[in-house]
Amino acid sequence: ASDVYKRQVKNGNDNAIKEIIDYVNKVGGIDYTQSKIKEYYNAAIEDLKHFEDNEFKESLKNLIKYVIQRNY
Repeated sequence: ASDVYKRQVKNGNDNAIKEIIDYVNKVGGIDYTQSKIKEYYNAAIEDLKHFEDNEFKESLKNLIKYVIQRNY
């Protein structure tokens, strides 16, 4: 079945894409991913506390925030 979905998605089948998104939502994939993103974000911010405050540290913080807040 996964090969069928791969082909359909590759060919731009909107119905197959919707089914996959619905399934991922149904099994909690989005919630799980958002939870993991928060964990990694908090760990990264905590790790940055060991460095002196400067423009580079601030740039890293902003990059981390951008990566987790962007929408597709």
